[in-house]
Amino acid sequence: TWHVQKEIQFRGKNWLLRMEPKPKLYSATTVTANLSLLFFGLLVSIGLGLLVYSLIRRVDTCRFALEEREFVEESLVKSEERFRQVVDSTGDWVWEMNASGLYIYSSHNIENILGYTSAEVIGRHFYDFFLPEDYERQKKQIFEIFGRKEPFRHFVSRNVHKDGHTVILDTTGVPLTGIRGELIGYRGCDRDITARVRAEEESKKNIERLKKITEGVVHAMALAVEMKDPYTAGHQRRVAQLACVIAKEMGLTEKKIEGIRIAA
Repeated sequence: TWHVQKEIQFRGKNWLLRMEPKPKLYSATTVTANLSLLFFGLLVSIGLGLLVYSLIRRVDTCRFALEEREFVEESLVKSEERFRQVVDSTGDWVWEMNASGLYIYSSHNIENILGYTSAEVIGRHFYDFFLPEDYERQKKQIFEIFGRKEPFRHFVSRNVHKDGHTVILDTTGVPLTGIRGELIGYRGCDRDITARVRAEEESKKNIERLKKITEGVVHAMALAVEMKDPYTAGHQRRVAQLACVIAKEMGLTEKKIEGIRIAA
């Protein structure tokens, strides 16, 4: 054991200052405890560092996810805008309906076709616009297609315009199904073919008139020939009838049979 002592004067008095080490100040237990504390502090520091690093990574991941989400949302908005522009430029009425035939989306072109705005159409059924005399028949046909979950093309229907006149639409649609295969609706488009149908009807009328005129000319020529020779009167008509019977037995089309009749 070592010690140090020194005499000093303080405030007019003599003092003896004695210094010596504390017993077992640097014992093995004390050293072990200090090392354990140091090791624990080191572990805590490492843990806190890893936690901070993890938090920084999470913040970076969240920021990246948010930036990516904003980019996707912006892209979707631009894509939707381009889709609307394309739809509006085609002139067709693009729509979407649920499984009960209720419109849940309608493009603005509906106003040019049936006179209604998109807001007036959404929430109404497709069959609400059919002509009264076609209502039940066309409604049944569409729901039969819905039941088979089949796509359809060129379904022609007569519809009532907002001002009351008839509009003929050519409809195309594809089914929308859920995860389990259940029908959730249809998406498609309608095209106004009123002018085309009217032109086709007028063309058919013109062809029918021309056909009647041609038959009249042929009949007049046949009568003129028969008047020259009374012994062959009615011969052409009998030949035509016989030729038509033979053509039917041969299985020719109605158009070819009609041509044979005129020729005979």
